Amino acid sequence: MPLVTNLIDDKSPLIHYDSTWLPGTSADDQLEDQYYHGTFTTNNVTNAEVTFTFNGTAIWWYSARRNNHGSFVVQIDNVSYGPYDGYSAVEQFRVPIFNVSGLNQGTHQLTLTNTGSGTTIYVGADVVSESRFLFYSSYDSPLCAADRVAIECWKC
Repeated sequence: MPLVTNLIDDKSPLIHYDSTWLPGTSADDQLEDQYYHGTFTTNNVTNAEVTFTFNGTAIWWYSARRNNHGSFVVQIDNVSYGPYDGYSAVEQFRVPIFNVSGLNQGTHQLTLTNTGSGTTIYVGADVVSESRFLFYSSYDSPLCAADRVAIECWKC
C-alpha cells in the first residue's frame, strides 16, 4: 500500500480555530511572505485551541519559531503531548513544531492549545501535513470522494 502525504494550508476549512485565532496580515507581520503561501493564522490567548481531524498514521504541524512565540500542548485522541516551546531567538519559518508518527491507520483528532503567557504567548498555524495509506478498492464511496476533493482543494 502506498503512503500518501497531504499538505493542508492554514486557511483550509478543515482546520477549526476557536474565535480567538486571527488570520495574519502584512500589517501584523512584515515577514508574512516567509510563511507557506504567504499566509498564517495566529493566536495570543492562553488556553485558545485549534483542532484538526485527519485520517492517517502521522501528522506534522508547521509554524514559525520566533522570540514572541511561547508554549503549547497537543492532544491526539485524548493523549497529551508536550508541553512544547515555540520560542526561538533566531526567527525560523516553515518548521515542524510538532509531529507524531506510528498512529494506527484511522481517523484522529489533533487539538493544539496555547499555554503561553507574558511576552512569549504567540502560537501559529502555517501548514499541516498528514500521511495515510492509500487503499485500493473496486469503487469509491461518496465519503472518500468528498474527502479527496476537500484535501485537493486546499493542498499545495
